[in-house]
Parts: sequence; C-alpha cells; structure tokens
Amino acid sequence: MEQVSLRQVAAWAGGHYEGPDLPVGGVEIDSRRVGPGELFVALGGNHVDGHDYLGEAFASGAVAALAHRADAVHAHRTMGHPVVRVADTRRALADLAAAYRRSLGLTVIGITGSNGKTTTKEMLRLLLGRSAHASPQSFNNELGVPLTLLGADRSHEYCIVELGTNAPGEIASLAEIARPEVGVVLNVGESHLRGLGSVSGVAREKFSLVEALGTDGCAVLNWDDIHTREMIGRADSYVISFGTWPDADVYAGDIRTAGYTLSFRIFNRKRISMRLIGVHNVHNALAAASVAMWLGAEPFDVCERLRNFRPAPMRMAVEEIGRIRLINDAYNANPRSMAAALHEMSYRGGGRRIAVLGDMHELGHDADAFHAEIGERVARSRIDVLWAIGPLSESTARAARDAGLRSVHWSPDVSDAMQRPPVRVKSRDVVLFKASRGMRLERVYDAIKDDIVGRRKERESNG
Repeated sequence: MEQVSLRQVAAWAGGHYEGPDLPVGGVEIDSRRVGPGELFVALGGNHVDGHDYLGEAFASGAVAALAHRADAVHAHRTMGHPVVRVADTRRALADLAAAYRRSLGLTVIGITGSNGKTTTKEMLRLLLGRSAHASPQSFNNELGVPLTLLGADRSHEYCIVELGTNAPGEIASLAEIARPEVGVVLNVGESHLRGLGSVSGVAREKFSLVEALGTDGCAVLNWDDIHTREMIGRADSYVISFGTWPDADVYAGDIRTAGYTLSFRIFNRKRISMRLIGVHNVHNALAAASVAMWLGAEPFDVCERLRNFRPAPMRMAVEEIGRIRLINDAYNANPRSMAAALHEMSYRGGGRRIAVLGDMHELGHDADAFHAEIGERVARSRIDVLWAIGPLSESTARAARDAGLRSVHWSPDVSDAMQRPPVRVKSRDVVLFKASRGMRLERVYDAIKDDIVGRRKERESNG
C-alpha cells in the first residue's frame, strides 16, 4: 500500500477522527498479523470480534484503527490510541479500498467462474510480471477484494482480483468496489447452488461482472461454455472469446498430455508446454493469454512465460515419493471440477488409481444427487479404488458400489479417516485428493504422505 495520511483514510472510509495526522502504510484485519505503521480494521463477528483485540493490534505496532463499537472506540481513545470511528467497519473497508483504488489509477482485471479463478490469476500474474499486483491467496469475497486492492501501490500498473459469490448480488457489489476494466468469466457450473438456486442463477450472477464493465471495458469469455458463450451477444463492452474451436478469437488446438506436461498450439501455431496436469487448464491459460494480449503483451512473450508456470498449492499439484504419485487438488470442489479431476486420473497409469474424495459443499437440495452422480462417474472411469469421506460422500460411495466398482470405502469424516484409514498406498499407486475447502482434506493427504515417508525410512534403516 502507498503511504497515505490517517485523515485521508478517515475521509475515504467515511469516518470521524480528530486526533493527530499520521502516516498509514498498510491495512490488516487480523490482530496477530498487524505490523508497525499499519491500520487495523476491527471487524465484528458472531464468534470473533476484532474490537476485543484492539489492544493486541496497537501493541504490535498498529498506527491506528477503524472501529464501530462505541465502547471500544471510547476506551482506546482514552488511552491515547488513534481510532477512526465509522458506522460499520466492513462497509468502511470497502469504501476505503474503492477510493484508494481510484487514487492509483490502476487497470483492474476481475476474474470469476465456477472453477479456475486462482489458477488463471496466477497465470496472468506471471504474464504481466512485476507491473501486476494480485493477492497471495484466493481473496475473492467482501473482505478479500478490498484487501487485494489495498495491497497495490504506485509501482503497479495492474491489479488482478478474484470475484467469488455465494448469493445473488455479491459479484455486482464486489465489482462496484473494484471497478474492473477487464472482466474474465471462465465458466458456469454447479457451484454455490444453495444461495444461487440453479445453474441459470449462477450464470446470471457471473454476468454481473460483464455488466459492470460498461462500454469501455473488455469481457473475456469462454466460447466452449454454453452459458458464457451466451453472454457474448449481451455484453455492452468489447468481447474477446477463448476456447478450443477456431470460432473463438483466441483458440487452442492439438492439445496433448504427456506424463505431467500439458501442451497445446495457440492459434494452432506456436506450441505452449506447461509443467502441470489437467486438460481444463488449457482454458485457464487461454483466458490469461487473452487478457495479457489485450493489455499489450506480445504473443511470443506470452507463450514463453507460460512455460514457466507452476500450479498453486492444492490445485492439481503433483508430488512424487519414490514410485508413488500424490495429486493434491483439495483446495475446492464442485461437480464440474470433480469430473475434470476424475477425467485426468483416467490417463494416469502404473499401479492402482485411487480417488480420495470428500464432500462438495453449497449444492443445495440436490446435494445427494450430485454426489451420487460423481459415484457413478467414478465407477465408469478407470479408477480402481474409491475412498469417500464425509456425510454427503456416503451417496458417492453407495452409487459407485451400485454401479459395479468393487473397491469402495467410506469414512464419516476426516478425523475418522485419519484414525482408521481403510486404504494403504503402495508402490506405483496414483492417488487423487479432492473435496470442498471446508473439508480440509489436506489433513488426510498429509497423514498418508507421512505414512509413506515413514515406511520408506523404516525400510531403509532395516537395510
């Protein structure tokens, strides 16, 4: 963040402050992570209230705080702590970020989609280089988007933000804060159905990003996805389409997978090879390339830089331990991304193909049906062993069994899976881990990895 005065912060946040003016060099919402010279924003919550940690924040070096709880404001002002009082700290954080973003004159790129937001963001960050700022994590909500914007400074020409949603109107609200000039809609799938109701509801919500661009912006849309393709004719902005058909403006052909390398020819000419797995990543790469070229990057440079891309943790990340391969895709899951991961596993050979699958959250009333559909898909694929974890995944296990898969196991939750693992990984096995973020399936991944490493060390010590 560029250094700004506390009085300017108060004005942007719509707050009241009468103390000495001070320089602010950053914004933090976690009192444990506040650094010297930063502004601490005390967020209210049902379980944790940041107002109760104002003391810790000031002790850690916070230069000032935003707060809305009257008793906390009075107590800390009495102690001489600079506190800006606002009506609501969440709203104030959004207003502060929106005003700060305007002060820098950034070009903002917004990315949304049911799958692939973070991977595309990281690809685009690589293509734009040091002139681009993006969040280090998947900051895609009412707190993450403002914090991403506030992390930029005058050395940046671009800011890349992910826009997520759980309910109607959220993307429009986030776009109002970020004011993107470029909007990417990667795909529309069965995600967040509890709040959005249907895939059509998801599509309407994603289109909010395109609507926010106006006539001067650029929408980057997936030609291969029926829902995003339908957005092309409704967009008021300039449109760039990407996909695997020559009808798209930016297209890929001759797609190949070899080992743990994915490659394709962009415009059926220059071959791009990347060290990652998952054919669905072709669309992510095309989306990032489309944005970069719209912003002025040379096509040759785009191709060369994509060669250096490496996936973010827990997103189809491959780890080899001896002759065992573990594929960690446990960051998130919905029916579409689960199907893509299972498709990728069909190409992995050697020993057994083991799928460790956890619950997919926020699927609404049809959650059992979606989980059963995944079980049927597992049985039809070349998966040898299914280990389903979680209450919803019992439907996955049952459907896979009914469809003829012989080796099926089910654990009621992650803790039980770690205490009583029904599957022991052995040499040449390939193991996929995938579930929604709330499952924290990486704990099972870590436990299995520790078991493999422990057994290797024991064998080596025994000669």
